[in-house]
Amino acid sequence: MKLLFIDSSRNGWGTETHFVELVTAVHQAGHDVRAIVRRDSPVDRLLRGSPIARIATPFRGGADPRALAAVVREIRRDRPDWIVTSRGKLYVPALALGLAFDVRVALFRHLAYLKHWHEQRLVPRLADRFYVVSHFAQDVLVEDGAPRERLTPLYNPIDMQRFRPPAPAERSALRERLGLRPDELVVGFAGRMEIGKGVVPLCEAATLLMKRHPALRMLWIGDGPEKTTLERFAAATAGGARHVFVGWQPRVEEYFGALDVLVAPSIVVETFGRVVAEAQACGVPVIASAAGGLSEAFQPGRTGLLLNQVDTQTICAAIEQLIDDPDLRHTLRSNGRQFVQARFAADKVAHAFIAHLAATPLPAAFDLPAPAVAAAASRPSTATGAQRALAPLEYPALDELVAEHAG
Repeated sequence: MKLLFIDSSRNGWGTETHFVELVTAVHQAGHDVRAIVRRDSPVDRLLRGSPIARIATPFRGGADPRALAAVVREIRRDRPDWIVTSRGKLYVPALALGLAFDVRVALFRHLAYLKHWHEQRLVPRLADRFYVVSHFAQDVLVEDGAPRERLTPLYNPIDMQRFRPPAPAERSALRERLGLRPDELVVGFAGRMEIGKGVVPLCEAATLLMKRHPALRMLWIGDGPEKTTLERFAAATAGGARHVFVGWQPRVEEYFGALDVLVAPSIVVETFGRVVAEAQACGVPVIASAAGGLSEAFQPGRTGLLLNQVDTQTICAAIEQLIDDPDLRHTLRSNGRQFVQARFAADKVAHAFIAHLAATPLPAAFDLPAPAVAAAASRPSTATGAQRALAPLEYPALDELVAEHAG
């Protein structure tokens, strides 16, 4: 199968990581993949040196004539079977080019909302395939008017070779480089440091726990508008030197190797919880809230602990539970990688994606088994729009979905 992937983003966040890992996994599965990307963007840099054919071009918005000309040239030259993009600004141009050149179009949505009525009602119907990255996102978009039968949940792919538990020597070297002793227990946060990610109560919780646990350290991975505030707050406390800020890291998996626990205490709704899945793949137990699709990225009680609410005392209690119970940490660590392998492994996601593209006619959108459908339909919405938060549910592993649709 020939696929032309297009990305215009200047960022290097979760959506862009999804793009790179899906492109890579589809290529590794033996398909003819070409990628048109924004020149000198993080995606462009990540794909440099890879065997994937990459066309780097200027991108300014969704209808940049230079970029669209590059897309047209590739379509005429290579005659792809599919155009694939995750960028909302590229939906209409991609659909128009697909219609003009008789190429099928697959669109991804990484946010749990569509701003305009035509995006909600028309775009999913006009696209040959329309993917969302969680069942939570599917439910919210349907409530907002999108047709459920046209929305296919397909989880984020996780590269299990890149995200893996480190060898003991690797872990020791990394911790030594970061100034972390072997006997210290390291709690981590990875992501954008902003209020909605729950970084303030997490910082307060870590500071309180440091008074009771002299071997506790806090590793902060990422940047954002609250980073300076957190650094000042930590510096003003008695345990300030035990907070380590390393900024944004393109190879975040190396830093996961230094952690004993990762905390994702999001207050705002997350469409998915990619960082939670990545940490589990690296053998790190997680503590996370049930903010939207975040609850689909781990299994409370089996691969991590669930925060029923996000406040300082609740976060303290969850972290302390894992500090005091090394056997539980070991169990969560072992289960976490198995869970990610079954649910999010990049090769399995790519297999499911290709099987779904190849299916004719369009299959049901990876329908859940009947009991889970009933449970999903009964999930309560606690708010509207981007404030919705749903309880965690069990969903079938990708193996079951692939088996259902590949035959």
